[in-house]
Amino acid sequence: MSKTTRARTKRRPEAQFPSVTAAEASHPHDGALVLATENGFRAILDSLLEGCQIIDRNWRYVYVNQAVASHGQTVPAALIGRTMMEAYPGIESSALFPILERSMRERIPATFSNEFAFADGSTGVFELRVQPVPEGIFILSIDVTEKKRAEDALANERKRLEKDRRCSSWSHLHYHAAPGRQGHHPLCKQGD
Repeated sequence: MSKTTRARTKRRPEAQFPSVTAAEASHPHDGALVLATENGFRAILDSLLEGCQIIDRNWRYVYVNQAVASHGQTVPAALIGRTMMEAYPGIESSALFPILERSMRERIPATFSNEFAFADGSTGVFELRVQPVPEGIFILSIDVTEKKRAEDALANERKRLEKDRRCSSWSHLHYHAAPGRQGHHPLCKQGD
């Protein structure tokens, strides 16, 4: 289902989001303040280009923004309240899951790239940053599929150009070394 690369972990304290102070909570409008604070955080996370998700300690989605839902080719309502395993059957046997488990269990952050295979057979590449939070883990994701495809295309073009350079040099040397014969390296086939 997924291929993971470059996992990095380092022990850091869990992220703490600002909260309402005791003095603020005792104010006659404390419910409104708490609601305004929560709605403010939600609006900030909802507006990010990065995918944001909070997974509780039972692997249930408790928050998902539109960006991460789009990464998973779904909508937030289809994920909220469901476990990762219900939403993406087989994810627990992917290369991604042990990293998430370790972050959840040991309370350590992780940064890695993950290639995710969708049900329709297409794939996407995502850079993920996992941070333990009191609720479970907070995951930020960025879709780098097009960047990865461009890097792969560039690497393939470099290989092709290097092969052409080697073949050109080899053919030139052998052409002049054996007058009357034109040599071709086995890797330098016509039409390659």
